[in-house]
This record gives sequence, C-alpha cells and structure tokens, in this order.
Amino acid sequence: MKSIAKSVRGQMAEILRSKEFKDWFSSVKPTKEGHIVFNNSYLFRENIKTTKNQWYLSLPFDPSKGSMSEAELCVVKGISINTDFQYFAKNSFSAEEEIPLDKAIGEFLKRFGKVGFVLIGTIVDDVKLTVPLENGGIDELVLDPTQKEEVHVNTRRITIKELFDDETLWLKLQDKAKSLPDSLAAPIAKALNNLRELAYVRLSIPNDVSEVKYTMLDEIVEAFEGAIADYKSSLAKCKGDSGTSVDEFNNLLRVAYNFAGDAMDLLRLIVQISDLKPLVLFSTIHNQLLLSNAFKELPWPRTEKKGSLKLYDKTVKGARNRAFHRLFPFSKAIDVDVAGLSFKAKKLRLFPEYGAHKSNTLDYEDRELIEIMTQFTRTTEHTVTPIFWQKNLAVMEKTVELMKHLKTALVSILSDQNASKS
Repeated sequence: MKSIAKSVRGQMAEILRSKEFKDWFSSVKPTKEGHIVFNNSYLFRENIKTTKNQWYLSLPFDPSKGSMSEAELCVVKGISINTDFQYFAKNSFSAEEEIPLDKAIGEFLKRFGKVGFVLIGTIVDDVKLTVPLENGGIDELVLDPTQKEEVHVNTRRITIKELFDDETLWLKLQDKAKSLPDSLAAPIAKALNNLRELAYVRLSIPNDVSEVKYTMLDEIVEAFEGAIADYKSSLAKCKGDSGTSVDEFNNLLRVAYNFAGDAMDLLRLIVQISDLKPLVLFSTIHNQLLLSNAFKELPWPRTEKKGSLKLYDKTVKGARNRAFHRLFPFSKAIDVDVAGLSFKAKKLRLFPEYGAHKSNTLDYEDRELIEIMTQFTRTTEHTVTPIFWQKNLAVMEKTVELMKHLKTALVSILSDQNASKS
C-alpha cells in the first residue's frame, strides 16, 4: 500500500499548494474545527453510464495547528458535494463512515480486479492472417507483421507486413514482381479490404510491475504529444487567426478536430473508471482538477450557461467544418419568393397503410425537383476567437499530463496489489 498511498498524498499536496485551493480557503475562512472534503468528480459527466462514487477524500481541519497536512488524509462516505472543495464544521459533519487513507486503500485494492490494468497492457502486433485471392494465378494474401520484408511474393502467395492502402500495395507489388497481370489488382484490393476487417492485435494485461513496458497508454500519449507539437507549431505561426496564415490555421483546426474526437472518448473512460475504482480518482485527483480548470478557462459562448464536453466537441468541430466542408458562400438561409409559382396538386392520399405513414400523402407538380433543391444546406457559423485556440493548448497538454499520471497510478496499484498478496 506504500506506492499508492504516496501517490495519493502527493496529489493532495499539489492541491493544497495550488492557487485554486488557497483562493477558496481564503474566501471561506474556516475558524472552527471540522473537515475539508474534496470533490470526487471534477470532469464533465455527459454521456457517462456510471454514477459518482460514494467515497470522498477528506482532511481534518484544526485551526489551532495553523496548517493542514496530506498525512492526515482520510476517506469518507455518506455526504454529497458539487463544488471543488467544501468545508464542514465538526458539528455539521455527518459522514456515515470515516476511514484512514491507508486502511481504505487496503480495502479498495481487494476489489480492484484485473480489468483496470488494460490501459497499462502491452500491445503485441504478431497476429498472422490469411484470406483467399479470387484469381487463378495466386491463391492467397497473407498479413504477417513479424516478417522483415514489407512485401514478399512467391508463386502462390503474397505476404505483406502491414495494411497498405490499395494503390501503395499495388505499386510495391509491381516493383517486386513486374510480371503480375493487371487483372490481379481488383482481387488484391478486395482481399486487402477483407484483411482490414479481420486484422487485430493482442493486448497482454500485466500480472506484475516487471511486465509493464511500452503500454497502450504510452502509445496513446506518444500520438497525442506528436499532435500537440504540431498544434503548438501552427499556433505559434498563426496565433489562432486564419488571417495570419491560412495554411497553419487549417492545420491547427485539423489537429484540434482529431483531438476533440479521440481525447473526449478517453476522458469519458477515465471518468467512468474513476467512478468504479476510487483509487484511480484519488491518485490522479490533482491532474483531473487541473484539466477541469483548463476547460473552465476556455471562452465559452455567452449563450451557454456552462461548458461541457459536448459543447467543446461542437465548438471545435463546428469551426473545422466551417473551414473545410463547404464552399457555398451563403451565411444565411435563402427564402424563395414563390408568389408567381403554381403548385398544381396531382394527388392527395389519406389513410395510407400502417407503416407507410411517412410516405408523401400530397403529390404536386415538380415535387421531385423541389425536394432535390431543398436538400442543399449551409454550415452553421460558429464564431471562435483566437483566444479559444490559444487556451485550447492548455486543455490538450493537461489531458496528456492526466494520461501520464494515470499510468503511474495504475502501476502503483498493481505493485501494491501484488505486495498485499505476498
């Protein structure tokens, strides 16, 4: 229990030193003995299938001591708070249970299980797959990630190291075996698609800390850090303004768009793991608070009461869609003056067969043409200021920091879990 207890207390020490906590403490000015309780869910909770865990971290407060120490941390349940921090005077503190941190960790470790360690599992790309080729000359297309050559061709088989796109693979094959007939291109493309549907990698869940190497979280972090470096470079050149550099601004939008989709899914996963496994929350609580604060710093539209993951996703993707998806120059809907048009009715059908009630019940001249013309739409205009893109960098960076600390937390939990068994 030493590793995870050290991690939790380290996270709490960071919170106690933070400006947010100090500002809150100065505004509350507690003068009586009591407890300071820390929220158990700092991140947005839209589309979350789990409920908030019943356990909270709590620090006893004694004004005579003059300061608080993370060494006195305990875990409580039977209360509910919705603010980052909350002070309870001793006579108003009605927790059902109050357990010292070390004892609580021991109980939580017993119930942690194995599934929580999937994120620190190692991905092994060694699965060999074979699909038939519908061609009389060559029998099969094989995916073998362990082979040294990118492409290997013999009389009856084509073996590839990775899933290339159709055109790239065909060019490599022509370079490798110039006698391949053009009639083989279509069957190879079809077989390649079949391989894409079948392909998978293995993930090995660690049983011991010694088995934790380059994990799934490491791969995700590496990809995100590459994206952040790309975003940072474009942001420095365009300042979040398309008028400064269109190319760099477009690249910034591209990275932000991809981040908004993938990171939000991962954050929802972290929220739900934190709900189900309080040790994950307790050992990443400061990083979750930092990310929450980064989201709060974004300049949300004034029409919205508060930010949300859904609004973040909508804002980023709306800005990107506006820049990339439409060429039509119209920023407003277009009303057509139909005063001079004649809509001659051809048929009116009442009481259609049940199940067909959505079919057209009124037919009129040029109905098909009008329906085609009304399919045109315009992209909704979202005004996103340069300051949004500048502050969004902090959201991206704090997300990666949370992922890194999540890995550290899971490794500590695994270490303590095994130590408790021995």
